[in-house]
Amino acid sequence: MVAGTNDALRLRWPGGFRRDAGFLIRDVRLRLGEEVPLVFAGLPRIDGPAALPRRPRLPMPLYVRLLGHELKTAATRGAAVFHLPSGGPPDLPGDWPAADRFHPSPAGYRAWGRVLASRLATLTETACPPPAADV
Repeated sequence: MVAGTNDALRLRWPGGFRRDAGFLIRDVRLRLGEEVPLVFAGLPRIDGPAALPRRPRLPMPLYVRLLGHELKTAATRGAAVFHLPSGGPPDLPGDWPAADRFHPSPAGYRAWGRVLASRLATLTETACPPPAADV
């Protein structure tokens, strides 16, 4: 699950953001089952995108890190819930931003998805080793 960037832009209250992440964990588990491992992708970096007005551009990276910490805290409170630092969309040549110059384009999401998939593979190999084979 990727959540939080738009919450940061709206200056969402951190405690409410963490609470809603907990509700999301609960609701997904109610729908899919308690044994389903969940992974939150960490909030991407916001280093002053061109789409942001000058005034909020300065504190936004700090606020995103604050919400990222709240998301990580929510993940550590649940069994089989993990936090995967995302680092944000990779630096790509060309047109990875969408027309709003803030969100990734379809190509940007594909590239970011490949980065997250690689990190997820490493996380699952470490956190969820395969069961021992019956002999």
